[in-house]
Amino acid sequence: LGDGSILFNEQAPITITGGALPLTVEDVGGQNANWKLPATSSLAGGFSVDFDVSIFETPEGNPPADGFSFNLGAIADDATAGEEGFLAGLAVEFDTWNNDGEGADNGIGIDISVDGVDVAINRVAADADPNNNEFFQFDGVFRHVNVTYTPTDAGGLLDVTYGDLVIASALAVDWTPADGDRVAFGARTGGAWEL
Repeated sequence: LGDGSILFNEQAPITITGGALPLTVEDVGGQNANWKLPATSSLAGGFSVDFDVSIFETPEGNPPADGFSFNLGAIADDATAGEEGFLAGLAVEFDTWNNDGEGADNGIGIDISVDGVDVAINRVAADADPNNNEFFQFDGVFRHVNVTYTPTDAGGLLDVTYGDLVIASALAVDWTPADGDRVAFGARTGGAWEL
């Protein structure tokens, strides 16, 4: 991108298409794709990040998988991650595949973690439709995401919205960004896939 970003997909090249930057490509399972932005100066005074995301299922209609994550932390150039994040710093995890996990009845949802430890778990109902549920509709429509961090004496407060949904409001997180942290996105497909 000419700005010092690192783009990686072990299965296919990443290119801007129609004004968007798809991390995964259609009809390819087993992808691990990342976009790491250049390191930041300190964001300890707070930050607000906005981006738009679009996801859609493959024409075959298989349940979409596996998801993506927004991350901010001390993330190495060669680190890779998918929907579970880089396990370093803050991660907002958009998990689109029902693989259970974290003790929940359904693996589909939007979780928030710090250094790989869950701070908030938000999941759909156990019997939710994997292709169309309260969090994810695989229709290719762009949905706006905002992640806002406000520092406090004990770390910070996190607000996260995804489309019309409030994922977190004044969520206490025991974490403070540091010099050299970077924003990074991770995406992954497995035996099933999404774009």
